[in-house]
Amino acid sequence: NAMTNPAEAFFHVPDMESNPMLAGLREGVREMQPIAHYVAVMMTLTGHSVPLICSEGFKELSLLTCYHKYEQILMALQHIIPLFLECSDSLLKNQTFMTLIKSLISADRTYVKMAKNLIAPDFPGPMIKHFANLIEAQMVNHK
Repeated sequence: NAMTNPAEAFFHVPDMESNPMLAGLREGVREMQPIAHYVAVMMTLTGHSVPLICSEGFKELSLLTCYHKYEQILMALQHIIPLFLECSDSLLKNQTFMTLIKSLISADRTYVKMAKNLIAPDFPGPMIKHFANLIEAQMVNHK
């Protein structure tokens, strides 16, 4: 179980910086390609090691907000948040994480959507619904 022995559980998760097979991924991250940032979080230690998530993972996900990849951020958070069950303070004290959450909450507030809401109100918007579903799933699955 990853929660009781994370070192053993993530032994085979590659380190993006030291694994020569991931040179293409490192290049994609350097070139600011959104898919590379997403893959770095989902498939390397950047998204599986709590210290690396705090120092690098949330920065990688924050870059995805620039490309409006909110659903991908939510998918990543669905897998990352359970790693913080024993150290939830690390999440609450992490400014990058808090900024990421704020951007998810305000993702539905674009000018076009606000103008559309004047004619036909649509609250909550799709991202708030997805975010609420994530929270509900986390609560049900991790009682």
